[in-house]
Amino acid sequence: MENNLQSLLREIQAVKFALIETKLFLDTHPCDCEAMEYYLCQKEKLEELTARWEKACPDIRKENGQMRWAWVDSPWPWQVEG
Repeated sequence: MENNLQSLLREIQAVKFALIETKLFLDTHPCDCEAMEYYLCQKEKLEELTARWEKACPDIRKENGQMRWAWVDSPWPWQVEG
Protein backbone atom coordinates (compact mmCIF):
# COMPACT_ATOMS: atom_id res chain seq x y z
CA MET A 1 0.00 0.00 0.00
CA GLU A 2 2.84 2.39 0.89
CA ASN A 3 4.37 2.05 -2.58
CA ASN A 4 1.00 2.84 -4.16
CA LEU A 5 0.67 5.99 -2.04
CA GLN A 6 4.19 7.10 -2.91
CA SER A 7 3.50 6.49 -6.58
CA LEU A 8 0.24 8.42 -6.35
CA LEU A 9 1.96 11.30 -4.56
CA ARG A 10 4.67 11.47 -7.22
CA GLU A 11 2.02 11.53 -9.92
CA ILE A 12 0.19 14.36 -8.14
CA GLN A 13 3.44 16.31 -7.85
CA ALA A 14 4.22 15.79 -11.55
CA VAL A 15 0.76 16.96 -12.62
CA LYS A 16 0.99 20.02 -10.34
CA PHE A 17 4.36 20.86 -11.89
CA ALA A 18 2.87 20.52 -15.38
CA LEU A 19 -0.01 22.80 -14.40
CA ILE A 20 2.30 25.49 -13.03
CA GLU A 21 4.56 25.40 -16.09
CA THR A 22 1.62 25.45 -18.49
CA LYS A 23 0.07 28.36 -16.64
CA LEU A 24 3.32 30.30 -16.93
CA PHE A 25 3.42 29.51 -20.64
CA LEU A 26 -0.18 30.68 -21.03
CA ASP A 27 0.73 33.97 -19.35
CA THR A 28 2.89 34.77 -22.38
CA HIS A 29 0.87 32.84 -24.99
CA PRO A 30 -2.79 33.41 -24.02
CA CYS A 31 -4.12 32.49 -27.47
CA ASP A 32 -2.46 29.07 -27.66
CA CYS A 33 -5.50 26.78 -27.78
CA GLU A 34 -3.40 23.61 -27.62
CA ALA A 35 -1.72 24.78 -24.41
CA MET A 36 -5.08 25.72 -22.90
CA GLU A 37 -6.49 22.30 -23.78
CA TYR A 38 -3.45 20.65 -22.17
CA TYR A 39 -3.87 22.82 -19.06
CA LEU A 40 -7.55 21.88 -18.69
CA CYS A 41 -6.74 18.20 -19.20
CA GLN A 42 -4.04 18.31 -16.51
CA LYS A 43 -6.36 20.20 -14.17
CA GLU A 44 -8.99 17.47 -14.53
CA LYS A 45 -6.34 14.81 -14.00
CA LEU A 46 -5.19 16.55 -10.79
CA GLU A 47 -8.75 16.60 -9.47
CA GLU A 48 -9.06 12.85 -10.11
CA LEU A 49 -5.69 12.10 -8.48
CA THR A 50 -6.52 14.30 -5.50
CA ALA A 51 -9.81 12.46 -5.02
CA ARG A 52 -7.94 9.14 -5.07
CA TRP A 53 -5.45 10.50 -2.52
CA GLU A 54 -8.20 11.72 -0.21
CA LYS A 55 -9.92 8.33 -0.43
CA ALA A 56 -6.66 6.52 0.39
CA CYS A 57 -5.77 8.89 3.26
CA PRO A 58 -8.86 9.48 5.41
CA ASP A 59 -6.83 11.56 7.91
CA ILE A 60 -6.83 14.41 5.44
CA ARG A 61 -9.93 16.50 4.85
CA LYS A 62 -10.52 19.21 2.31
CA GLU A 63 -12.13 22.38 3.61
CA ASN A 64 -12.57 25.59 1.66
CA GLY A 65 -10.44 24.19 -1.15
CA GLN A 66 -7.51 23.44 1.16
CA MET A 67 -6.32 20.10 2.46
CA ARG A 68 -5.84 19.78 6.20
CA TRP A 69 -5.05 17.06 8.70
CA ALA A 70 -8.00 15.76 10.72
CA TRP A 71 -5.96 15.42 13.92
CA VAL A 72 -5.85 19.20 14.36
CA ASP A 73 -9.54 19.02 15.30
CA SER A 74 -8.77 16.77 18.31
CA PRO A 75 -7.91 18.20 21.72
CA TRP A 76 -4.21 18.92 22.19
CA PRO A 77 -2.45 17.08 25.06
CA TRP A 78 -2.60 20.11 27.35
CA GLN A 79 -6.35 20.48 26.67
CA VAL A 80 -7.23 17.02 28.01
CA GLU A 81 -8.30 16.94 31.63
CA GLY A 82 -7.63 13.96 33.75
